[in-house]
Amino acid sequence: MSKLKELRLERKMTLKQLSDVLGIPIGTLGNYEQNFRSPRFPTANKIAAYFERPIEEIFPEYQRTSPYPKHTTASKN
Repeated sequence: MSKLKELRLERKMTLKQLSDVLGIPIGTLGNYEQNFRSPRFPTANKIAAYFERPIEEIFPEYQRTSPYPKHTTASKN
């Protein structure tokens, strides 16, 4: 089960109710839940904000590899 579906069911919401709240078509949300499609970043961010969760928790494809650029120190030679 996808994290999106899990969060929706925790709130005891139907796909229709979530669709109405977010303004995203039911079929599109269904595709996200079944992992047939991934949302674009603005849509994924909207969904994550609604559930008050980090975007990468719901959509692992948005997992950051590093939150900051690597820090390099100057050599002391």
